[in-house]
Amino acid sequence: MQTNQYYLIAFVLLTVAFIISLILTRVMRDIAIRLQIIDRPSSDVKTHTIPVPYMGGIAMLLTIIPTLLIAGYFISAGYPFFSILFSIAFLSIMGFVDDLRGLTPWTRFAGQTFVALLMVSVGIRLEIVYFPTELNIALTIIWIVGITNALNIIDIMDGLAGGVALIAGAVFLFVALPAPQPEILILSATLIGAVGGFLVHNYSGKIYMGDSGSYLLGFMLSIIAIREQFTAENSLALLSPVLILGIPIYDTFLVMILRIRKRKNPFHGSRDHFALRLEVLGIPRKYVVIMIWLISVTLGQAAFIMTRLNIWGAAFAYILIAIVACTVAKKISMVDM
Repeated sequence: MQTNQYYLIAFVLLTVAFIISLILTRVMRDIAIRLQIIDRPSSDVKTHTIPVPYMGGIAMLLTIIPTLLIAGYFISAGYPFFSILFSIAFLSIMGFVDDLRGLTPWTRFAGQTFVALLMVSVGIRLEIVYFPTELNIALTIIWIVGITNALNIIDIMDGLAGGVALIAGAVFLFVALPAPQPEILILSATLIGAVGGFLVHNYSGKIYMGDSGSYLLGFMLSIIAIREQFTAENSLALLSPVLILGIPIYDTFLVMILRIRKRKNPFHGSRDHFALRLEVLGIPRKYVVIMIWLISVTLGQAAFIMTRLNIWGAAFAYILIAIVACTVAKKISMVDM
């Protein structure tokens, strides 16, 4: 298949997924209201003040699976690709059960680890040449479980997690375009379209994705990052996915460190998030979301540049970004919550 044909398929998938998701999200909202599948502001951890229907994640699931099944036919996808689809469905359904009944942290962790092990078993894993196979496998499991949860952790404001996921998907797609990687193009384009259709409803607070959506998006992004090729120019470019997914990774580490410092369980919810601290500083919520989107875009641009720099330029840039991140973390942690 020629390069321009892959581009056309990616464009068609993005458009189709957007339209289907746009329609299904509205349908799922009505169903959620009818069945009273509602997220109620029942604790101080919740950041909304009125009941909001769930099932945005189910709308994305029902968009993504059929779209990818059809796309898989056109690229003659193999067993690993369909294992990804199974895992997407498994995690989204597990997340939906969590939304409805509430699963224990260990149950969620077990389900996510099962999926990570499945990916390793079909050959989807990190292959960092400097590391032994066992370490690559361990890092793969940590990466998949970590990113799956990280998207869930930042799902605390309308449009925040969805917008960050869309931006990350767009960066992964953009990085893949110069040398088409069919699987990456298809996964990224479908994710962008599905999230875009959902965000039309979510940004105005009409529906939430719930754990079913955040697990789905986090898992897809973790797999895209593993499968994509970054290191043509320098070996440090393998860290580009860390920048592309910088917001969820940063917030995850921030809240866990702050919870541990307060002698709280790092896996129990709290209001220690980066976004909520910005809001406490007096920034209106909608501007906090836009600000974080812009930071995510900036990190994505930096990640793309990293793939084009030599190793010394990349090393300097990473050190600079790390210094800025640590400085911001120190300042923001002083905000009284």
